Amino acid sequence: MRTARNKAVFPQCETAITLSNPGQPFTDKGLFPVKPELFPFIGNNVRGSFFYMLMLILLPAALLLSSAGELTAQQIQVQEIEATAGHSPEMYSLDAARVRVEGEALVIESEQESFQIDLIRQLSFSRERNFVAAMNLEMGLQHLLIDGLGRRVGTIELDHFDPDDQTLGLSVFSDGRFVTRDNVANFNFYNPEGTLRYSISNSSGSPDGEVASRILSDPSGNVILLYNPRITYGEDEGSRARILEGEGAWIELYQSLDRSIKYAGMTGNGSFIVLVSQKEGTDDEVAVFDRFGNELITFTSEEDLKGASLTEEGRIVTIFSAGRIQVYRITDQERLGSTSIRAGEILHAAYHEEDQQILALSGNLSNDHRISSPYLHAIHLAERSLDSTELEGILTFPDLSHIQFDRVGPNRFRLMGMNRGFEIETRF
Repeated sequence: MRTARNKAVFPQCETAITLSNPGQPFTDKGLFPVKPELFPFIGNNVRGSFFYMLMLILLPAALLLSSAGELTAQQIQVQEIEATAGHSPEMYSLDAARVRVEGEALVIESEQESFQIDLIRQLSFSRERNFVAAMNLEMGLQHLLIDGLGRRVGTIELDHFDPDDQTLGLSVFSDGRFVTRDNVANFNFYNPEGTLRYSISNSSGSPDGEVASRILSDPSGNVILLYNPRITYGEDEGSRARILEGEGAWIELYQSLDRSIKYAGMTGNGSFIVLVSQKEGTDDEVAVFDRFGNELITFTSEEDLKGASLTEEGRIVTIFSAGRIQVYRITDQERLGSTSIRAGEILHAAYHEEDQQILALSGNLSNDHRISSPYLHAIHLAERSLDSTELEGILTFPDLSHIQFDRVGPNRFRLMGMNRGFEIETRF
């Protein structure tokens, strides 16, 4: 890993960077006011000499180098998690197996056996990486479920699906239950062994059309959000989001006739949901709800937002655009802090209230789920200080929403959800 230093590539923070010994404030006499008592060995009659002028030049340079050393002191320590260390961009880890994605082929490697599945159409990892589900066309359209040990749990035929349907979708939960999507808005819910539990339609019914519905859940699939990101109503684009409580049972969370949903997020415990909506010619809007459908806060942002995250208790919301992060307390909508980052595009950011720190991942994102030039950032709001470290190599991810910072102790975190995981320790 390479640590960004005091140069152009270093991400800039709006909150002032605090030095260990900040010294005197700026004055009209300059940053380094020189007083006669600093040079007791120089007489008054010598201060106009060449030696005195040389000292005036060298002292600021020495102090500047000292300050720069304090500024770039290492504040983030990063180590790759052993289970994923050295993974290529195509390699992902399960509990006790590895998965390699090679074009349309999926290769499973474990101590018991290794096998390959060809003609993959859809692929989904559970957030906890104890299951991977796939749709493939080896013998007609099939669904395969593989557990964390690399074993086939079950295979079912998907005869009623059109293999050429561009809206086919797949999602698997941490207990092995899985959900398929077809025909824009039809969702089928299965038990791990492949028994169909129920099917529902999330169609809005708009005669002007809609894009494919999406599903969002906590890792266990206990709280499930189905939402229509864009619904066409004449010349306007609206949207809708509903919490699924079971077959035919819903909580209506959000509906708009003229705002589309550009981002949806949920806490790991499923207790809180955040939606970011947009409308041409207006600011982006952020809305936070609890799992029972109660709206907790709504506010707007001038930024072109890319995403948002919530603390598990639902007290703090973090919003981010490509280059800026802002943190708000939900109860009174007070902005606790903000920062700007200039090291690629911000892909995920989260505030950890116990440590008063924002952690962020940035980089250059490509359409094939690859992140080049990835950077890790830590910003301490109370100390008004930040540090940044470049992560070597290319990172990949199966689902951008799975990228997360897990707190494992005071000032200690894990960055998970990609082909490689990282242990992080911050020191401010």
